[in-house]
Amino acid sequence: MNRVTFKRQQGFTIVELLIVIVVIGILAAITIVAFNGVQNRANDTTVKSDLKNLSKLVENYNVLNSAYPATINSLSDVKVSKGSYGEGYYNGTGYYNLLYCRVTTGSDATYAIVAASKSGTAFQVGPGGVVAEHGYAITTSGVACPRAGVATTLPGYGVSWSYSAGAWQF
Repeated sequence: MNRVTFKRQQGFTIVELLIVIVVIGILAAITIVAFNGVQNRANDTTVKSDLKNLSKLVENYNVLNSAYPATINSLSDVKVSKGSYGEGYYNGTGYYNLLYCRVTTGSDATYAIVAASKSGTAFQVGPGGVVAEHGYAITTSGVACPRAGVATTLPGYGVSWSYSAGAWQF
């Protein structure tokens, strides 16, 4: 008697392959979402660090000159991690970010520096160097400065943008 032997084929069924593809897709989606969160936190931390350093430069300038600088650009050794900043406020012709507001005269002399991270979160720093979340989108200086604690109605009020019309000024 002759026996017929069948060779068992080896391989995966289409259903098994589809399940593996779906699982890989889900894992990839989770990884991308987690990476974006880490990247946003890194950009936020970098912007906060830059603001703290800029605040130190402004305070040192004030100690040496008995007044806050007219612009951040007039300070020496200004360095920021430009890749961590978002585009901020768009005025119709260009993007603006890294806003410096100041009142330079009298007992009301103060300043604030406001900037937006690539994550979209805006931060501010003022005298004392404490960086806080701004809580608002950077719109115009007339809106952002008072929200940061610098009144636009005081004598000696001034403002400058260090990221102006989409280009860094230093």
